[in-house]
Amino acid sequence: MPFVRFLILAVCINSFCGSFMGSSIFIAIPALSSDFGVPPEYITAVINAYVIAVTAFLVPTIAIVQRIGHKRGFVLGSLVSAVTSVMIAFSPNFYSLIVFRTLQGLSNAFIFSTTYALLIDNIDNKSKGSAIGMTTACVYAGISCAPFLGGFLTDNIGWWSMFIISAFGNFSAALLCRSIPTDSPEPHKIPYLKGILSLVGFVTFFTGLSMFINNRDGFYLLGVGIVLLCIYVYRELTTRNPLLNIILIIENRVLNGSLLSSMFHYLATFAITMLLSMHLQLINGYSASMAGIILVIQPVVQCLVSPFAGKAADRYSPHMISFIGLLISGSSLFILSFIEPKTPFYLIALAQFLSGLGFGLFSAPNSTIIMSSVPREYYAMGSGMQALVRNSGMALCMAMVTSVLFYAITSEEGTTLYIRELSMAMQIIFSLSAVLTLVSALFLFRSFKALRKTA
Repeated sequence: MPFVRFLILAVCINSFCGSFMGSSIFIAIPALSSDFGVPPEYITAVINAYVIAVTAFLVPTIAIVQRIGHKRGFVLGSLVSAVTSVMIAFSPNFYSLIVFRTLQGLSNAFIFSTTYALLIDNIDNKSKGSAIGMTTACVYAGISCAPFLGGFLTDNIGWWSMFIISAFGNFSAALLCRSIPTDSPEPHKIPYLKGILSLVGFVTFFTGLSMFINNRDGFYLLGVGIVLLCIYVYRELTTRNPLLNIILIIENRVLNGSLLSSMFHYLATFAITMLLSMHLQLINGYSASMAGIILVIQPVVQCLVSPFAGKAADRYSPHMISFIGLLISGSSLFILSFIEPKTPFYLIALAQFLSGLGFGLFSAPNSTIIMSSVPREYYAMGSGMQALVRNSGMALCMAMVTSVLFYAITSEEGTTLYIRELSMAMQIIFSLSAVLTLVSALFLFRSFKALRKTA
């Protein structure tokens, strides 16, 4: 099937652009802080806006994609993401930047809920793991280019140029989809009320979680979010027309174990690049370009390892490969938990290498487990749920990071006390993250035991 090449290319381009865009902003934190006149720790609001938006919109977009089809959802998300990238590049102020990043999160929810569904639906069983591994490799290729290319662009052109590149890539991916056959989804009603309920619930929950330590309103938002999400889950469990088949997820222990493992892994590892970028630039005084060169180690290893891990998942136990990856990720976080201003470069490099190796071994095989555990009619749900737990992990991670940073840092930027407080905050975050990888490993082991019982 010749269109498969265009499909894989389109998916790989979007995967590259999404990860490049998401990781480049980490290296641009000091530049964004300077351009918009806000403290560096406030830039976490820009990252939070995107991650929370993706997470909140994923459940409604899963239902919409099941109604309009995987291809149409993918193309729609690609085009809107291209437009919002241009809007972000020309943001007139800090608040508009946050708004446009939120809109971009909405568009990327469509991309994330269709990526794996398109691949699994159009590629034969023998090549699924390889295709997922290739897609995952492009994600890591984007992350690999982000520190160096992002730093170069930030220093020589401006942070906005990174989003122009992403816009071009998203638009190209949409054009490549012209040759891909349009799938025929089964018509069904979209339960708008439950979609709004889940959307508002996720937004209030994660927003409250990210601000509750420093703002009393955060407690109220967090409480409202929990109540709304509980109401949403109750309605899903008692309706004949569910927006998201929660019962299937609960009953499928192979699926829910791997999903929870993925969420806790992203919760543990998402902030590594951001924190090391702050360490190298704000504490050690490196430029964005130099910090980018140093930070390229982790994603390059991820990019190189991921295709082999995907192929290995077609032949060997994907659970075992993923489990080894988690243990390696945990060791890298343990090393980083001792980070301080005088930490030697070789330890930071070693931690990045181990993190890249662990992530590369975990991601593609775990995605194969998830997509292989759901029937075809739930491919969109499987793809969307991967994105949902991944972005939930990211949102929880940013909430944890934001809370610790605001709690630990009380001094003005640039002072000796500020550097000491920032370093202490990083040690706390990395220590918590190391423990969270063990939780991820426990859920993966649970998934493996469930698979053994059904075999």
